[in-house]
Amino acid sequence: MKPLPPTIHLIRTSAFADNKLQLCIDTLGVNDELFLLDDGTYNVNHALLTNLSNPVYVLDEHLTSRAVSAAEFEVINYVDLVQATVKAGKVITWQ
Repeated sequence: MKPLPPTIHLIRTSAFADNKLQLCIDTLGVNDELFLLDDGTYNVNHALLTNLSNPVYVLDEHLTSRAVSAAEFEVINYVDLVQATVKAGKVITWQ
């Protein structure tokens, strides 16, 4: 039996302002992936992501517009994001 494709979680808000990131982490499956977009890019500096074993990706254009750096996470562009969503089994937006 072929394994299910990952669920992608799009995090669009800052965990410094609400609890969406915590709610997302509480529901993550082992193959799920997180993508930080919009104000969600501020989460690169949040402790909730420190010991997370799931892959975390951050949209480059959104980092740049907020003057945030994400040395510990994979920085992607819009093409990468679209390709990931096409391959995903499900996409959930947290906003």
